[in-house]
Amino acid sequence: MNEEQCNALASIQIGVEREMEDIEAKIVDNMKTQGEITIIATDDVRRFVEENRDLPIHRVMKSKHFLNLLGIDGKDGANYLCKVSEWPDVNEGFFYRQAFQLGDETQVKLADWLETVYGQCWSLNDESETCYMWEVYGKEDKGDVVQISTTVGKLWDSINSPKWETIESCVYANAKLGKVGYAPLPVFVSHMNRNIEEMSNMNNLNDVAMESLFIKNYPFKFEREIRLVLSLERKRNGNTSSQVNESKGITYGVNPNNLLTRVVASPYMHPQAFENLQKQMGKSQLKSLDLLKRSELFLVANVDKED
Repeated sequence: MNEEQCNALASIQIGVEREMEDIEAKIVDNMKTQGEITIIATDDVRRFVEENRDLPIHRVMKSKHFLNLLGIDGKDGANYLCKVSEWPDVNEGFFYRQAFQLGDETQVKLADWLETVYGQCWSLNDESETCYMWEVYGKEDKGDVVQISTTVGKLWDSINSPKWETIESCVYANAKLGKVGYAPLPVFVSHMNRNIEEMSNMNNLNDVAMESLFIKNYPFKFEREIRLVLSLERKRNGNTSSQVNESKGITYGVNPNNLLTRVVASPYMHPQAFENLQKQMGKSQLKSLDLLKRSELFLVANVDKED
């Protein structure tokens, strides 16, 4: 990259920083500051949350991770968001891995930005529609998994947590919670290219980058995903910079009584493992064990025969 291109890129970065400061000033009344993180969200995101506040969403996870969410033996409950760069699908975060050209022919890469983005995947599929996930986890983890349920509103409220861990300095987070869209690969690529072309001096760079995490190739449509994504930023002397975290994820404190609406144990879970899970839940902050049930997906029906 020559000196002219370096200067152009520096100008872009300054523009992005100024835009983020403008955004922060404009929506300061909507921001909720809790502990170490200030959550910032667009009006569209907040509208989605309010319109879908009671929408049930579900997530399959290993039992040991579920117990961490609950908090055992006096420990606080903690929800974990994985760094997007650690997601197994190589197409996730594809936008951040691209080198694209601006109007002045400057090449820009956002690889470092991807290290500041964290996410968590949920689904609209309930227990009866989760056969594939039960099969996958049933084989890999001997059925020692559960499906937890909450609502869009409860999940959104939970991120306004007073306690965020593995965060080294005061940060704020651009947050997005929404449905994943699915499209054939050519349409998918065309859509993102059009967004790139519409960027004006990179002012909406963060919005486009975040949106790229909410569109997937059409064959994955069966997943019916809802995603929570946070892009962390750090304030330093009035400027913003990426908040790079060496760990593979971040956690924040949760009260499981305010978050969870149901817990379903895998139909493959061994009866002894189910009993052990109940005992561990009894040591947690959870006030009621009635949330837990064993999946009846493979329950054999008794059919009365006619004489």
